[in-house]
Amino acid sequence: MEPESLIQKYETEVARLVALKATLGVEEGRLKFLPLVGLVVGIAVGALTKPAYGLLPLALSVVTVGTGLYLTRVHRMERDYNLARAKKELARLKAEAKAIGGTTGTRASAPSPSPSPSSASPEAHAGAEVASVDAKGSEG
Repeated sequence: MEPESLIQKYETEVARLVALKATLGVEEGRLKFLPLVGLVVGIAVGALTKPAYGLLPLALSVVTVGTGLYLTRVHRMERDYNLARAKKELARLKAEAKAIGGTTGTRASAPSPSPSPSSASPEAHAGAEVASVDAKGSEG
């Protein structure tokens, strides 16, 4: 694959990961209001039924917030890890492209045509070697 297309793909990936991190921040901000909703619903349920039942929506909202915070923070750590790797690889590709372009003024070599699937497989190479050995053995 050409370095320019790889660089473009990594730049797209970095932008995507940054956007995903921003989305996680928004989701984490929305979770702050869930205990308030649980409290309001709990008061209403407690007033209409037994007061102890009013604690259930509040407890459920607190557990949901805890789970949501855990999941968003784990995803944020994963995005940070992937973002650091993508930025490192992008910097390496840019340096490599600059080194190739800077030494010769153009690309070092033209891309070689891709081999056909049958000749690229290890089985095809092994079969060709066996055929050449058989041909040599039958000659001698």
